[in-house]
Amino acid sequence: MAGKIDLRPVPYENGSYYRLKDKKLIVEVKNYGKVAADATIRVIFPGYGTCENPENRAPQVSQKKKVVPEKSVEFLFDCPSDNCFDPVCEFYIAVDAKSESAEESSVIFGVCFKPMRPDLVIIPNNKGEFLIRDDEQLKFTVQNQGTADAQTSITKIEIQGYSEVKVETPELQPGYIHEVSVKVPKEKAVGKGSKYKITLDIEGVLHLPDESHKRPRRSYEGEIT
Repeated sequence: MAGKIDLRPVPYENGSYYRLKDKKLIVEVKNYGKVAADATIRVIFPGYGTCENPENRAPQVSQKKKVVPEKSVEFLFDCPSDNCFDPVCEFYIAVDAKSESAEESSVIFGVCFKPMRPDLVIIPNNKGEFLIRDDEQLKFTVQNQGTADAQTSITKIEIQGYSEVKVETPELQPGYIHEVSVKVPKEKAVGKGSKYKITLDIEGVLHLPDESHKRPRRSYEGEIT
């Protein structure tokens, strides 16, 4: 009996079936079946006739790769047009799979997330605290609640009575969370009652080049308890 083909797009942490990185459209497809298959992926944006399309059909991008069982593969595409994401975007991801013994097709429908940009926030703990003192470490948790990858950025921590500290926040995909730790020198008694201010992305690297104006950088203030 021939093995079954079962290739499906995999949603990311924010629930979307695609994301943007460096102006590339990325779709992840996983092979849930038992045999390797050649997958042709088409991302179709109905109703946008401004994309170059000599056959006058709905704009689409496609790519073909082999996907082995229980593995995922990311497909990277050039976006057919900026208009595909305005004003309200709908899309289809069509998966055409073919093995030596079988063929299969499937279609996923989705709605684009607007706007397509990263958005870093600090998540408080269950006491509403943003910065936590843990022995000789200061810790805070960052999440990318946006809809595109957040590249590596610099966060500044200012504590009353002491010089500021800058720390790197790593690249985060949409929906992903990362705990940032900063070592406190032993001679600096940063303890209960110390006031702090945390400012994300102080260099402004997360502002997209095509934005007409920059959003305010997020700052968080409080006291260490």
